[in-house]
Amino acid sequence: MGKRQATFYEVSKFDADCIPHSTYCAYNFTVVPESSMFPTLCTAFLQGPDYLPAVTNGTCDNIAYTWTVNKLAEGGLNLTIKTPFNARLDLTGVHAIAADEIELENNGAVRTQHYIGAANFTVPITGTPSS
Repeated sequence: MGKRQATFYEVSKFDADCIPHSTYCAYNFTVVPESSMFPTLCTAFLQGPDYLPAVTNGTCDNIAYTWTVNKLAEGGLNLTIKTPFNARLDLTGVHAIAADEIELENNGAVRTQHYIGAANFTVPITGTPSS
């Protein structure tokens, strides 16, 4: 990667919650590469119903950004953020969310998952072949 391109993403206002007594969960966060002043809002509203679901094609206001959430065997999640650098290279960052950053809340007849970790964090970027 060249000197002018970003080496990390700044994620802020990260929030992931399942809605009690609903079948939906929501992910919301803002992302900005360290070399830019322009943040973009990333959101997903999808069926859970009670546990934070995987996200296969998350979108952002800036359509150059995509993101995914993969569930991990130990109960955590991986948040992956990607944007193209050129025709052959994507800038990809992966942030691990530990199982202890996800709370299972009892809401009477249902239990729902909520992210309770840091709202703001840095995600290192690596260059990956474009898909």
